[in-house]
Amino acid sequence: MNQTTSACSKMTKMAILEQTRVKTFLVRDAKTRFEYMIDTARQEQVSVEKHGRPVVVVFSVKDYERLVDISLHEDEERRSEAR
Repeated sequence: MNQTTSACSKMTKMAILEQTRVKTFLVRDAKTRFEYMIDTARQEQVSVEKHGRPVVVVFSVKDYERLVDISLHEDEERRSEAR
């Protein structure tokens, strides 16, 4: 994969991640309000923080599938360029 393709792929991934707002939960709130956190993650990305630092991000299956699709496409491009 050349640098231009790589840069475009990174920008595409960032665009997917930036399409929605990010709501922040503390770990204790994520545990006590797990169902609410999941419902929220279906609408917007959720960052879970522990000791003031983000530790995980939760997002919808739709966003996950788009990220996987992009990654698979990048892998195919790398293999065809290696030939």
